[in-house]
Amino acid sequence: MVGRVDSLHMGKGDYVYVVGDDRLSQELHTLSEATNQQYNPIALDYKYNDPKDPERIYYRSDHYNFARRNVPIIFYTSGQHPEYHKETDDVGKIDFPAMVRRDQLIFHTAWALANRDTRVALKPATQSTGYTPAAADLDRYVGNYSSPQISLKIALTKEGTTLVSQGSGQSAFPLEAVSKDVFRHIQYDIRMEFDPAKPIFTMKQRGTTFTFTKE
Repeated sequence: MVGRVDSLHMGKGDYVYVVGDDRLSQELHTLSEATNQQYNPIALDYKYNDPKDPERIYYRSDHYNFARRNVPIIFYTSGQHPEYHKETDDVGKIDFPAMVRRDQLIFHTAWALANRDTRVALKPATQSTGYTPAAADLDRYVGNYSSPQISLKIALTKEGTTLVSQGSGQSAFPLEAVSKDVFRHIQYDIRMEFDPAKPIFTMKQRGTTFTFTKE
């Protein structure tokens, strides 16, 4: 994952792609940048950290099981190459000097985090609001919804005081109540706003807005 040089960086010096460092904690991003400058800095490439990047690396590996529980993470990679995840990706193709500098950055960053007196702070927008919806409101939200704008259908159910969303062909996930008629899922960048008078909600995700109506 951190031992190769991709085509975009060939001959351009040592680098590493950094993913997720600022998604939940700006403080983690600042620490990462400062640590890199302190110890033999390399180029930090944030290409795959763009929420609109089609590779969606932030959501695709083991680290995401921490991130989806509001534990800040950093995912490092040297990028993709023709042998990526193939048996032909053998040890002879590793760029060891480049890998050493990346490993040193990862070690120093982990060391700095481990020796702090407190955990890195979550962004205010990612912290729980503590709001609990009324049971009657949850009952009103529950149902199957569809949109003329997209083929996705969404089923909303409740588990205790939690509203759970499941899109067609997708895994279910809990929604956090922000305020009356407003829910979110931070890691998926989803915000649902229910109409107080109609069986409708708007879903906003990564700059797009869809209107869903109860069937």
